[in-house]
Amino acid sequence: MAQEAKINFDILFNYNGLEVKVEGFNDSLFEVIETLLKKIKEITTDDMESKLKIQIEKYSKKYKNFYFDPPYSQASKYLEFLVVEPSSQPDEKLKELDRINLESLSKVVKIYLEETRFEWLIQGNLIEDEAIKIAKTSMDILQNKPLPLQKSRLFQVIKLPERTDIVYVLPSKDPENLNSSIVSYYQFGNLNLENTLLVKIINSIFSDAFFNDLRTNQSLGYIVQMYSNKIRKVNGICFRVQSSVKSPEYIWGKINEFVIKGKTTLTEMTDEIFQEHLDSVLTDILQKDQNLTEEADTNFYEIRNKDFNFGYREKYAEIMKLVKKEFVLKFYCEHLINNFKRLNVEVVSKNFEKENEELLLVNQEYAEKNNFNRRKVSYVKELKIIVPLYKDFIFNN
Repeated sequence: MAQEAKINFDILFNYNGLEVKVEGFNDSLFEVIETLLKKIKEITTDDMESKLKIQIEKYSKKYKNFYFDPPYSQASKYLEFLVVEPSSQPDEKLKELDRINLESLSKVVKIYLEETRFEWLIQGNLIEDEAIKIAKTSMDILQNKPLPLQKSRLFQVIKLPERTDIVYVLPSKDPENLNSSIVSYYQFGNLNLENTLLVKIINSIFSDAFFNDLRTNQSLGYIVQMYSNKIRKVNGICFRVQSSVKSPEYIWGKINEFVIKGKTTLTEMTDEIFQEHLDSVLTDILQKDQNLTEEADTNFYEIRNKDFNFGYREKYAEIMKLVKKEFVLKFYCEHLINNFKRLNVEVVSKNFEKENEELLLVNQEYAEKNNFNRRKVSYVKELKIIVPLYKDFIFNN
């Protein structure tokens, strides 16, 4: 039916619940959405035993293979496991798969739409009455009881203390892979638009320089990246390196050197070069969505994250007029040098285990000499015990 009506749809579960995305010609949209939601509502476990077995085998393979993914990919995923609460790791999910059967699935199917709360974006060549009709019909089909906002599942982000550097080491389970990786995450917190813009400018100034320093000049790895990071509305910056020539702890030191040198880079930067970075960032910000799908995705991102900054491009453009180099320098020194909050995820291959352990001791001495707290944690849950959590900025704002 969807193909005949030239409609595309996608259904997925994420942190926020069940998301249904439907796009296509508006003269067929209502009928397809109505049919699709009825299917979702009427799902049962009848004749599902063989399908369940296939899915369990599929996810079992996925979770087992996770630890054979590229080390940089494992490190990035473990950063999310460490930062977000609650979270579950692939080996934990693998154990849970053994407990899933038709009976337990049937219980979930009966209750998963018992209480619902809706958020809509209906965009395109429709009039208001048509959009309201789609929303109302969908609620009539799916909703048994409203889900109060306070009962929504909360996902919180760890709140790293200032002048703290935490290390989580994940020994590689792939004996054939000689690559190790580190993701070094500097946490900034829940930022306003002005400070979010400063992060974009910092990333513009230093991302290429980081690549050129550690990959081109020092030849430390094929994958060398610096990028801004936002998890549940908590901002930060990540440095990610995968290397077959040096251990993660060695690269930790090189990231540290790069960050410290950044203060001099900013201080000595000419006004002309600084303005070039501002212009580059603004050009990226003002880049318009190329089609209706991109525009809808951009708008729904604002809805999903409860920001509702639909005119953020224009707001950033106004803020950019007031940005000065000293603002960027002050933010950089405060959050990356003076009162940094840092979490490192290290995937260590067998060939670098000894070097990494030795450098952990060396870097611990460096931390003591420079008056910051450096600590290694052995378990994901351990970190969430020793550091506090931010409130959920999405559902508890």
